[in-house]
Amino acid sequence: MHDIIYFGLLPPIIFEAGFVMRKRSFFANFGTILLYSVVGTLLSVLCTGGLTYALSVSGAIQGLTFSESLLFASLISSTDPVATLSILKTVRGLPGS
Repeated sequence: MHDIIYFGLLPPIIFEAGFVMRKRSFFANFGTILLYSVVGTLLSVLCTGGLTYALSVSGAIQGLTFSESLLFASLISSTDPVATLSILKTVRGLPGS
């Protein structure tokens, strides 16, 4: 079942979303998209990595080095910011939706 979802159902959903996307809206907001995706992901990695490392130093979790904490944070923080923003715009009814 796991393989069916990832290899059978997910690719058509992703391709359809890209196909129906308005190119003019995408490129008009390209700077904002890059700002949120790069800066937001970097900030999320640094905060999550710092908190993970602080928990490690305090003894709340088993010892992780700083680089291991950042590696963990990069895995956790790698969400798609554009999808997140579009979902929030839809749910909250933000301007421009």
